[in-house]
Amino acid sequence: MDNHHNNLTPAEAERLAFLIRTCSYILSSAGGILINGYADDRHGERVTLEHSCGSVRAAMIAMCNAGDLDKETIHNAALHNPGFDRLNHQDDQK
Repeated sequence: MDNHHNNLTPAEAERLAFLIRTCSYILSSAGGILINGYADDRHGERVTLEHSCGSVRAAMIAMCNAGDLDKETIHNAALHNPGFDRLNHQDDQK
């Protein structure tokens, strides 16, 4: 394969494409849940969301194992992510 302008190997591009695809499934499922709620799950959005989260995790693991991503950086970002602290309704969780 000729060098592409992004200098990704075919394997790197494939792993990144897999991550993008599985993230898109998360967005789609979450959108369905926002529209219909968890209780009205005729379309199986919750299960799709759960499976897609697992697929994203699998993609992340593969990318870390291949050296595309750094596991420690991801872990630290999750531990020190201020975004969740800014949510307004987590004290009154179901």
